[in-house]
Amino acid sequence: MNETDFVVSNISQNVKALVQVTYSLAENRERKIRGLRKAMAATGVRKGIIVTMDEEGEAEYDEGLVCVVRGWRFTIKPESYFLQYENYSCQSENNSGDACTPGDCNQK
Repeated sequence: MNETDFVVSNISQNVKALVQVTYSLAENRERKIRGLRKAMAATGVRKGIIVTMDEEGEAEYDEGLVCVVRGWRFTIKPESYFLQYENYSCQSENNSGDACTPGDCNQK
């Protein structure tokens, strides 16, 4: 079974963001990513977020960008991850793919 934990939409019910939440991707990486990718394909949203305890990074798939972010970063200012959601990609300052924070998002 595949699922997405949170679907963020505006008042017009347009899907703006898809969010998965997990303590760690160590044991359920494929399941969490598969569920998010299916939701991205179904909604047309080109970026999904996975919130974890300690992991960060990103991966590009046919459906779009999957960005993994630490929970504490996400909770400080979650709306930063949704601003012009489909027009941003997450990249670390050193381009290593290790970080995905609002300040590191670059407009395409």
